[in-house]
Amino acid sequence: MTPKPSLGAVSTQNKDGRVVFMGAVIDMTWQLAIVVLIPIVGGYKLDQHFKTTPLWLLVGCALAIAGTVAVLRRILSGLNQSFTHPGETKK
Repeated sequence: MTPKPSLGAVSTQNKDGRVVFMGAVIDMTWQLAIVVLIPIVGGYKLDQHFKTTPLWLLVGCALAIAGTVAVLRRILSGLNQSFTHPGETKK
């Protein structure tokens, strides 16, 4: 008879999953910061330079949204592959 783990015990598989998840979150954080800040600040600076107040800022916001979606899809796809069991197939 195998002993039951206590409520506070964490299995090795669960611990490895947490490490993978935290790594992905840290990776996603700096990527999102770059993907959001550069287009928006760049659009703001271009508007100041060319005196086209909302135009380039709106373009920067659109690029930031597209970049955010791309980063999230890539990170979530990688996490999905990390947590898919070897015998499982994707639908």
